[in-house]
Amino acid sequence: MLTGALVDTVLHANGMAVTLWGARAGSSR
Repeated sequence: MLTGALVDTVLHANGMAVTLWGARAGSSR
């Protein structure tokens, strides 16, 4: 299930990026 692992990794990384970007934008304001 290489595809499943890849999708899970991408979703997890994307979620972290969104969270970090949101926190940075929130603190910036």
